[in-house]
Amino acid sequence: FVVREVNDQDINDYLISRNLDINANHSSNVKKITLIEHYIWWFKCTRKSYVLLNNGKKILYFYEQKIFKILNKDFYISGWFARSKECSIKEILYALDWQRHKKKHFNWLSFIKKNNKLSIYLSKYLGWKIINKNHSALQKLKLIFKINDKKFIFYERN
Repeated sequence: FVVREVNDQDINDYLISRNLDINANHSSNVKKITLIEHYIWWFKCTRKSYVLLNNGKKILYFYEQKIFKILNKDFYISGWFARSKECSIKEILYALDWQRHKKKHFNWLSFIKKNNKLSIYLSKYLGWKIINKNHSALQKLKLIFKINDKKFIFYERN
């Protein structure tokens, strides 16, 4: 396995992968993203994205982004999406474990659709815990991403 940062040569593949039904259906935004929307987002985005390669073949995209600060504490969001249905649990765990060890001191937040059984299952093995409803970052997270808390479970990892 090799992990590298995405670059402008990945722009179209990133969009195609994100728009696959297996990914869009588990996203907070289920609609297909158009090419022009993606290009506008790509060139102004502050998200740091990576691609996992297995023997030179792109397998999975994953990302991190600083989303806000509360009381001098930075909070980051993370997520991932497979490049195809052939992406295995082993590959997902490798990428997310790489990210966890590379960014040890981040305060992570995430949200998973309640119907995404694979991500819910994997989150337990990667140190994610369900956010307390009184967590200071929860309302801000919901507002930024326009998330309906009836459809999602919210997680944190320190």
